[in-house]
Amino acid sequence: MKHILRLLFVLFFTTLYSQNPSIKQIPSWVNKVDYKENIENEEAESGYYYLLYDKQLNAVNKTRYSNSVVKIINGEGITQMSNLTFEFDPSYEKLIFHKIDIIRDGERISQLNLNKIETIQRESNLEKNLYDGRLTSLVNLTDVREGDVIDYAYTIAGENPIYEGGYSSSLYFQYAAPVGKLHFTVTVPNNESFKFKYFNNAPKPAESISGNSKVYEWTLEDVAPKFYDTNEPMWYDDYGFVQFVNYESWESIVNQYKEIYTLSAADKKRLKRLSDQNIKSETKDLAPSKEEIANTLIDFVQDDVRYFGFENGMNSHKPESPLKVLEQRFGDCKGKSFLLSELLQANGIEAYPMLVNSTAGKSIGDKLPTPNLFDHCVVTYNLDGEDYYIDPTISNQGTGAKGKFFPNYEKGLVLKPGEKGLTQIDFKPTGGVAISEIYDIDEINGSGALTVVTTYKGSDADRLRADFDQRSNASIQKDYLRFYSTLYPNIKKGDDLEVEDLRNTRNEFIVRESYVIDSIWAKSPDNEQLIYIETYPLLLESYVNPTTSPERTAPYAINYPLDIEFNITVNLPEPWEFEDYKNTVESSYFKYEQQASHFGNKLLVTHNYSRKKDFVEAGDVRKYISDHSKVQDDLSYFITYDLEAASAMETSGLSYIAIFLLVISLMFFGYGAYRLYYEYDVPAQVKDTQGKNIGGWLILIAIGLVFTPIVILVQILSEDGYFDAYTWSALWNSEGLTGKPMIILIAIEMIINVALIVYSFVVIILFFKRRTIVPRLMIILYAGTLAFLILDSVAANALASDMFTPEENQESLKEIIKAIFRCAVWIPYFIMSERVKETFVKRAPGYVAPPETVQQSSVQVIESAETPKEYNSLENRLENERDKNG
Repeated sequence: MKHILRLLFVLFFTTLYSQNPSIKQIPSWVNKVDYKENIENEEAESGYYYLLYDKQLNAVNKTRYSNSVVKIINGEGITQMSNLTFEFDPSYEKLIFHKIDIIRDGERISQLNLNKIETIQRESNLEKNLYDGRLTSLVNLTDVREGDVIDYAYTIAGENPIYEGGYSSSLYFQYAAPVGKLHFTVTVPNNESFKFKYFNNAPKPAESISGNSKVYEWTLEDVAPKFYDTNEPMWYDDYGFVQFVNYESWESIVNQYKEIYTLSAADKKRLKRLSDQNIKSETKDLAPSKEEIANTLIDFVQDDVRYFGFENGMNSHKPESPLKVLEQRFGDCKGKSFLLSELLQANGIEAYPMLVNSTAGKSIGDKLPTPNLFDHCVVTYNLDGEDYYIDPTISNQGTGAKGKFFPNYEKGLVLKPGEKGLTQIDFKPTGGVAISEIYDIDEINGSGALTVVTTYKGSDADRLRADFDQRSNASIQKDYLRFYSTLYPNIKKGDDLEVEDLRNTRNEFIVRESYVIDSIWAKSPDNEQLIYIETYPLLLESYVNPTTSPERTAPYAINYPLDIEFNITVNLPEPWEFEDYKNTVESSYFKYEQQASHFGNKLLVTHNYSRKKDFVEAGDVRKYISDHSKVQDDLSYFITYDLEAASAMETSGLSYIAIFLLVISLMFFGYGAYRLYYEYDVPAQVKDTQGKNIGGWLILIAIGLVFTPIVILVQILSEDGYFDAYTWSALWNSEGLTGKPMIILIAIEMIINVALIVYSFVVIILFFKRRTIVPRLMIILYAGTLAFLILDSVAANALASDMFTPEENQESLKEIIKAIFRCAVWIPYFIMSERVKETFVKRAPGYVAPPETVQQSSVQVIESAETPKEYNSLENRLENERDKNG
């Protein structure tokens, strides 16, 4: 409520202060300029042209005079020029009208009437949470006709007191409309040193002395129009213009402005006390590092101090007190930067405000020193001897104080004692978007489900985090659904939108979406028996459609940094045959890669697009657009199905090769299981030949063991690729690592799975018979399963890593971790457990313990044997004696 009252008060005050614009005669210091009634180039895109454009600047009395004489040539010109607008800041400027005339057939018709001038506050930046208090006077001309000439002149008197005598301005010598006569004058005090700098072949002035003033004057005739190219960078300017200032150097500006960013010693102590009480206590560590303190302070100013500013009058350059910003919990860029720099300094961290230009930082190094080059304020701070930068107006940024994203402002002026020039800011791009779309198709010509997992990184994570912070998930989900409906009109929401925010670790923001598509298959317009599914990277589309441009002279601005990884996985209801595909389009400005690969019933299409620069040179724009046409042609990927051909197709279904391998494997491992059961035996580790029954933890192991062959068998049968003839044929005919090498891997997988089934069956039997060999066999089972999982995962990713989604890789990793856990727990258990030793005591079938005497004599003979040969002969005799007793 206080903020609203304050806003109303300011509105009321500025309205009273400004009153209404006034009407006066043209000032005596203004030079009168004549003009021609016609010009050579009367064609203008805007529907009008200037017979005269006269601007006269007076740095002595701080006034700006302007006179425009405009010829209307068509209806568009009437529309453009019938409403005149004049903008000024009432806190230090006055608007004075001299004339507003319509000249028709040599007769002047005055339309200057104060009662018909509306003065309003438009606040064009209010949607950006900025209030500047500027007023706009509107003059609506009546009865304007084609062929009329509009002649209007006015003066704006006053200069912002924040400049303290500093003066800077610029004049342009070309415009979007033709100009019959272009006239400029600049009047400066004779005793002041003004610097002039000319850009893009701007003309030099005629110089003269008038009293205690020096006058610079330019007069140009028949000035042709010049138009901006589409998508010009904000920093680029190829118009001829002159800049003039009376500032000595960047250092003089630093010395002037650092004073208004200085806090008194008493206020510094008070701010430190508030910092200790309300902010520093938020750090979890009792003795936080400087980086942790800096991160806490940055997060506080960015997230808890709202961005809102009153920038009228001196507030356009002067910040509010940090104590006031902290108390009211809002401030503009200057106020938030001043607050943050003081908080950091109060906690022993060197920090200073820094002036930057948010859009044209690349070009300010070429200009003469002036504070008017800057439109934004940020903070630079030092941690461990290295400088970092932060924009306090950005909210919800992730990672620590050393890793937060800072926009590419190029150059800045640090308000630090002794600073003599601009600081070059190293740009570190951190953004990136990884999209994973997974289509699960239920049946041919049926419905499907779409799961979308989007991972935003770095600056893109900051952007999405802020968006989700300001809007509800339900509202965002509606926008996402509307977005996908352009590709699938029948799409419906599945599960609710899920968000995972990894702000303080990797600075990633993950969004999970779920949709149901009732009719994902579409019919071909040329053949109703031909149906298809189109996969298309919708998010990528807007970035690979550059605005077309004719021949141009200006660079072409592009969004940078930009790094998009788009993975589309389609799980089809049956095996499919595709041609693997790869395409790359690359230039010095961007790189695009598309790759399509398949395995069985799975298709994976990847699109990777990244940009290398923030603009394209003028001579390269045509090729840049042409290259993107190639990218656009490559975005869609179609999965087609011929219903008529499919109904007539006869397929064998099962692969004879797979069945042959299965039979051979069963025979081989079955024989091995027989030998293992009857011939492999080890002595018991206890004397009790009866042992204990299965109990304790062994019951849990027994349950898991019983389910082992069942689980493996279900996995084999559920995998279409193992026994499907189509899969084996498609892989055999494919080239590269996904062809024949993958067949070998599948065959090995099937053989090992069969071995595990047979092995686990025989282990189950031996387990419940409590055979002495069970502990060894269980150790082999656990260790062998782990080794198989690791080797199989490594081999599969080496042969066809692009065929596996991140979710599938994560599932494989989970299985390996489970196997490692089983080995870590149960292998030591089977080695050291007394329960195990006392349970598994039974020997192989047919085993009969030898007589006691035989055992004793054999031991005595063995102990007395002197050579390996003698030992072997005694052992043979012992075996013979056992056979007789048996």
